[in-house]
Amino acid sequence: MLPDLSRLLPRIGLYFISAAAIGYIAPESAALALVAISLVAGFCWRQLRLASLLVFTGGLVGLAARYSGGRLQQFYSNLQALGILLIVMIGLYIMARGMVARHRSSRF
Repeated sequence: MLPDLSRLLPRIGLYFISAAAIGYIAPESAALALVAISLVAGFCWRQLRLASLLVFTGGLVGLAARYSGGRLQQFYSNLQALGILLIVMIGLYIMARGMVARHRSSRF
């Protein structure tokens, strides 16, 4: 039986983002891990819940606030960069989900 992916994947994703922000791992390693997480989420999309995606988004906002140093302009800059990351991850999720989805039309 698989672990509860709706709790596990957002935690792993936030761990890799914060570890790369602190400098524990290389940003390239964190990017590769986030691509893998997006693909796993796309292939196992039936086990995910909307709440887990909201927790991940809230964690990204928390990270933007944490590394802003209390400056509003830096917070907006961090939020913009993490927002782009979120959009890319959603795109990878949609592509992976499309690869395993059952198509209802028989045109192909």
